[in-house]
Amino acid sequence: MNTEIEFLKSWDEIEEFYLDLLKYEGWEYVRPIQPFLILLRRQGYDKILRAGQSIHILTLSRSINHGLKDGQHRIQIEPLSTNTFEIRYHDGTEISKRLQLNNLDQKEVIEFLDELIKQKVN
Repeated sequence: MNTEIEFLKSWDEIEEFYLDLLKYEGWEYVRPIQPFLILLRRQGYDKILRAGQSIHILTLSRSINHGLKDGQHRIQIEPLSTNTFEIRYHDGTEISKRLQLNNLDQKEVIEFLDELIKQKVN
């Protein structure tokens, strides 16, 4: 299995998921996820992280396979309203960091990503 190809496919699927979600009334507040995904892809995160979702919450991990196992680190980005997001870093056992931002293009998000990419692919 080629990990990079699997990661890239997951990003294609997550972009399609959010585009589809926007077709339904009441989901407009997730719209900022789309340009954020494009930004991260331009920076190459799509080659080193898996993208997934739970309901409307974007999840980024180093998991080779779809679905997370106990102990796997991950970042969850939850749109709360049009310009409010909660970002959580799970260290495999608990939420170790949490913050709310009005914009996803901030250094704190990159710091979370930098911590995540230090983890082994598993």
